[in-house]
Amino acid sequence: MIRFSGYVVTLFFALVAFVASLNAQSSNLQYQVANMVEDQRLMMEQMRGLLAEMDEMRRENARLRALVEDFESDARRQSGNYATVAQVNELVRKTVASLEARDEVVQKEVTAMVNRELSKFAKEVQKSLGSITAAPKIDKNVKTVFDTSGVPENGIPYTVQPGESISSIAKKLNSRPDWIQNINKISDPRLLQVGQTIFVPQE
Repeated sequence: MIRFSGYVVTLFFALVAFVASLNAQSSNLQYQVANMVEDQRLMMEQMRGLLAEMDEMRRENARLRALVEDFESDARRQSGNYATVAQVNELVRKTVASLEARDEVVQKEVTAMVNRELSKFAKEVQKSLGSITAAPKIDKNVKTVFDTSGVPENGIPYTVQPGESISSIAKKLNSRPDWIQNINKISDPRLLQVGQTIFVPQE
């Protein structure tokens, strides 16, 4: 009887352990299933995001294709408005030829004007030369050569006073006008200035 009771107890504990093991396995299975469900949900969200991006890319491609088609259509319509390289070269050649012709005309006009001015100037010069009848009168009072050979070396410095001339100074200081003019190299006695210091030779 006691042996049977021990067997029952052992069986009972084994059954409890088996049930606990089933519960543990069931709990682990539920956890795994929950993880798989969450992974599937995340994958579905990613797929929806990718599908949305693909739709946006399709719309962008369609918009770009429409822009390209419009540009090509405009280019074909406006192709007749663009000048070719040959046309541009011809226009440049004609422009250069026109400028050269204009420069030639301007050069001829300038040359003619210069010739007219030179002829006018030559006539005026001839007229001016014809009005000159004689050489200007030489002023005898103006000297260009100063002879100091007979001038005494002795003398005094003198400051010209108002109203004085070479003649008056020579008379005042017992000298000669030609001595004063030659030793001081005074070309024109009329240019004697007040306050000017001159050398007055004396015997």
